[in-house]
Amino acid sequence: MKHLYIFLFAFLTFSVAKGQQDKVFDITFKIKGVKNETAILGFYYGDKKLIADSIKFDENGIGKIQGIKENLTDGIYLVVFPSMKYRYFDFVMKEKVYSISGDTANFDKLESKGSIENEVFFKDTKALGLFQFQLMAAKKSMDSVAKIDSSKVAFWKDKIEDIQTQQEKHRAATIAKYPNLFYTKVIKMLHEPDIEKPLKRADGTYDSLYPLLKARKDFLADIDFKDSCIIKTPVLYNKLFTYINNYYSPEPDSVIVACDELIAQSKNSNLYQFLCVELLNKYATSGIMGHDAIYVHLAEKYYLPRKATWSDSATLAKIQESVFYLKPTLIGSYAPRITGLNKDSTKAVVIDSIIFKHDFTIIAFWDPECSHCKTEMPVLTRLWRDTLQYDKIGLVGVCVDRNKDKMNDFIVKNGISDLKYQIYDPTGKAIWRSYYDLRSTPLVLIVDKKGKIVAKRIDAKDIYWYLENWKKGHPNP
Repeated sequence: MKHLYIFLFAFLTFSVAKGQQDKVFDITFKIKGVKNETAILGFYYGDKKLIADSIKFDENGIGKIQGIKENLTDGIYLVVFPSMKYRYFDFVMKEKVYSISGDTANFDKLESKGSIENEVFFKDTKALGLFQFQLMAAKKSMDSVAKIDSSKVAFWKDKIEDIQTQQEKHRAATIAKYPNLFYTKVIKMLHEPDIEKPLKRADGTYDSLYPLLKARKDFLADIDFKDSCIIKTPVLYNKLFTYINNYYSPEPDSVIVACDELIAQSKNSNLYQFLCVELLNKYATSGIMGHDAIYVHLAEKYYLPRKATWSDSATLAKIQESVFYLKPTLIGSYAPRITGLNKDSTKAVVIDSIIFKHDFTIIAFWDPECSHCKTEMPVLTRLWRDTLQYDKIGLVGVCVDRNKDKMNDFIVKNGISDLKYQIYDPTGKAIWRSYYDLRSTPLVLIVDKKGKIVAKRIDAKDIYWYLENWKKGHPNP
C-alpha cells in the first residue's frame, strides 16, 4: 500500500523533578589528556542517552559547570569526548560543589573530592568491575573445560556462584553503609529477589502462588517511586521491563496487569508521566502478536480520559485514531463481518458462510499497488493450494481497491487466479473498511470456525507453523 502504517508515540518533555530547587553549581573536572576541547554533558533517560549541556575544557584539561542550571536535576550523567571516538565517563549529579579528576588513559580510576556520592560511586564501580572481570574469566574457563573434561564443569559453576554471592554481599554492604545516598537507590534497583519456597498454610496445604507474589512485592520495593530522579539513571528502564518480562506471563492480559501495577505505584510522583509514556511507546512498537491490546488498554485508561495531562490535543487525536483502527480486530475478538462482490461482480459474498465451512479461515486484504502484496499473495495462494486446503483451512482474498480492472490485472499477473474466494467492494462504502486496519497491506488474519481472530499480521511463510502450534495449545478450536 502507498501509505505505510506507523504507530504514533506519546511524546514526553525531558523535565524531571520540576519541584526541585534551582542549584548553583560549581563542579570542576580535571582530566589529564584533554586539551582545548568541548565535551558533551549527557544524562541517562530510560533506555536513551540525551544531551543536557556542554563543557569547555582549557589547555590544562580543566572544565567547569557553574551557576544556576535548571535542567541539571539529580541523576547519573556522562561526560562524552567526541575527539576520543565518544569515550565517556559517568558521574553522579547530586551535590552542588565538588571536583572530579582522572586520566583519559583509564577512566576507571576517577577520583572525587567534596562529593560523597561520587566517592562511593567511583569506589563501587571499581569493585563491581573486578567482580565482572572475575565472572567473565570463570565463565570462559568453564566453557573451555566443557569441551575437554565435562567433569570439571561443576567446579567452575560453584566458582561462578561464589563470585556472584560475594558481589551481592558487597552490594548489600554498600547499601547498609550509605542508606541515604542517591547512588544507593540506583544499586538497590540492580537487585533481583530470590524465589522462595511455597508457603505452607495452616491446613497443611501449600500456596503455590506465594513465591511469585512475594518476589513481585520485593522487586517493587527496590524502586523508590517517590523519587523521579531515578529516571535519569541507566538502571530504571531495564528494571521495569525485567519486572514485566520475568514476573508476568507474556500474554497481553498478564502484561496489562503488570503495567497497571507499575503506574499505580507511581501515581503520586513524576514517575507517573514517565511510565505512561514509556509503556505506551513500548507496546506501540512491540513486534509480538497481540501486544496491540496492551497499547489499546493503556491508551483508553490513561490517555483518552485525559489523565495524561502532558499530551496535547494533536497527540491525543492520533492516539485515538490508532485505537479506532486497532480495537475491532484485537486477538480474541470476533472478526467484523465482510461483504462484497466476487471478482466477476456477479455474486454477492458474505464471508460468514465461508468461515463456518472451515476449521480456520485466512483472510488476506491486499492492494493492487502494494509491492509487498505482490510478494505475499502468490506465496499465500500456493500454500493454500498445496497444503492448507487439505487441512480444512479456507482462504479469502479481499481487494481493498474499488477498481475491478486493477484487481483482475493483479490476480492474473501474480498467479492467484485459482483462489476460490476473491472479493472486493466496488462502492468503497462497505462497513468493513472502518473496522479493519488497512493503513498498510497486506493484512493477514486467521479466524477460527466461530469467526474469532486467533492471529493477525502474520507472514505467509509462518502460517502453517503457527496453526500447528496454536492447535497444540487449543485442542478444541
